Amino acid sequence: MSAFLVSASTIGAVARYAADERLKIYHRRKAGGWPDGDPIDATTEQGRQAICTLLAAANVRSLAVRYPDTAEQGAAAWTDTVADDLDYTALCCQAARLQLHRIHPGKYEWTPPQRHINIYKLCGCIDYQCCEFAEWPDDPAYRILERVKDHAAVKAFQSVYLSNGAQRDKSRYELAPWGL
Repeated sequence: MSAFLVSASTIGAVARYAADERLKIYHRRKAGGWPDGDPIDATTEQGRQAICTLLAAANVRSLAVRYPDTAEQGAAAWTDTVADDLDYTALCCQAARLQLHRIHPGKYEWTPPQRHINIYKLCGCIDYQCCEFAEWPDDPAYRILERVKDHAAVKAFQSVYLSNGAQRDKSRYELAPWGL
């Protein structure tokens, strides 16, 4: 497997989506997997910064494990646009301040359901680029991605199967069993 430094726009888009969807994310776990502490509130600037910081750090950490010769340089080893990891995180945070349709305007469709599908796929990209260190499944960044990805999947499903213009068409949903 190869790995790369995820673009600041990608991380910023995930943080912005979490804010737009008003997500609260429990990123710490107690023994047994139960949430611990206060959640990250993605609607606040501090919350978006926390999301960007954790995702960016996980990506840099993964690259350091995969390519140990670049570990000392951090994010700067992978791009000419940043001097260090703090610059990279700042760029991610800057992208998170933009509305989704302002990130690469005209290049991507950001209306439902495609908006949710785009974010789901961006979470998959970040996950793949961060998975090189052994503790990844226990890392707070992993839990952030899982929460955002799960939310995006549900919203995409609802957009595709539960809406029909202005009328909600619940026929497919109503056919599904509540329990088995």
